[in-house]
Amino acid sequence: LLAEGVPSLWAAAVSSSSSSSQGPTFDAIRDKLAKDDRFYAVDEESTREDLFYEFCEDMRKRDERKKKDSRRDAKTNFLVFLKEKEEAQTVSVSSTWDGLVASLTDEDKADGRYCLSEHMTDSERQLYFADFILDLQDAEEERRRRIYEARRKAEKAQREEYRADLRQLAVAGKILPSTRWRHTEDVVGGEPSHGPVEEQGREVPREIFEDFVDDWNDEYKRDRSRLREYWRKAKSKMDMSTETQYEDFARALLDAVSESADSYSTVRRIINREEPVSSAKLYFDELILDAKDGGGAKSSRARKGRKDDDSSEDEGEIVEDGEIEDGEEVE
Repeated sequence: LLAEGVPSLWAAAVSSSSSSSQGPTFDAIRDKLAKDDRFYAVDEESTREDLFYEFCEDMRKRDERKKKDSRRDAKTNFLVFLKEKEEAQTVSVSSTWDGLVASLTDEDKADGRYCLSEHMTDSERQLYFADFILDLQDAEEERRRRIYEARRKAEKAQREEYRADLRQLAVAGKILPSTRWRHTEDVVGGEPSHGPVEEQGREVPREIFEDFVDDWNDEYKRDRSRLREYWRKAKSKMDMSTETQYEDFARALLDAVSESADSYSTVRRIINREEPVSSAKLYFDELILDAKDGGGAKSSRARKGRKDDDSSEDEGEIVEDGEIEDGEEVE
């Protein structure tokens, strides 16, 4: 009975009321319902009234859901309309509402997805547009962030590859802790990793190289002062010559400090740390160079450059072939 009699009255009451929740009252509809015998299937008047208002509440909720679904559909269709305009490059992250309206054709303005309706007011339409543009801007910002992160990771990998090539050059003896960029630029420039790093900035390869050799030189200075002290103890039992092998030299150092657990541990650490080349091997090469020169002019220059290791800023630097000390004349 209620399903047959109430909906039409409900629709009339809602359409004439400013409030969507204002439906017919029981008193207003009772006389009409009472003409049907089914009205008396419920004996109590209060129960009839309760059932009536429960039914009305269910209708109100269904009506609200229907309107909500219609508003959602109107919004979805309008956003699809905007998406098509974005794909046609009519709408972008910098678009404004006035700009959009000015760009629309008569056919666009007649499109049901764009037109105003009871389910989408002009203010709602402009709000949906503003949210759409904000989403575009967020997506563009995220895209740029991803590009930046990808570029940053790629550049980091290029720099790491360049450092790995510098380590290989050091292992091959083409770079020493004292090497200067001007003396090895051509050698380093021939490495495949040099080009991509140079694209990051003209001075980037030089800066990475200088950081590499500076860190290496600082480490070698610290190790060399200890090695020199340990070698003083070891050389009394070992004659250094051009035939001496590095393994014999390392063993002699360990034997010379075997009575001190701390010194023995320090020597083993220096010998075993090969990043990029063991400081013990570098010091051994210095001694071999002295032995080859037999105390000649180059040996004198090398010793001159090392005698003030503990106070000089150039402490521990190896004198490369072709380099001369300040104040010396080329022979």
